[in-house]
Amino acid sequence: MSIDAVSGIQNPIGTLTNSTKSASEGFQGILKDAVDNYVQNAQVDNKDTQDLLTGDVNDLHTSMIDMEKAGLSLQFMMQVRNKVLEAYNEVMRMQV
Repeated sequence: MSIDAVSGIQNPIGTLTNSTKSASEGFQGILKDAVDNYVQNAQVDNKDTQDLLTGDVNDLHTSMIDMEKAGLSLQFMMQVRNKVLEAYNEVMRMQV
């Protein structure tokens, strides 16, 4: 019995660990990539949910995996937002 490699799995925070990004892209580019990744996962989740409700789903496991990926992307984006707001508030509390 052979085990095939798992393909098609993307790192939800892969944009943050990619060392080939140029320095000019910076923090704004990283955030934009993370938001784009979230939007893409949310769109796949919406399509999978619609297919599940209409009975057009062929593979329930793939649909559930896509839904979980979208949920994790949302949690990740919420944590990034919280950290950015926390950093902003910390800078605003600094005495000059």
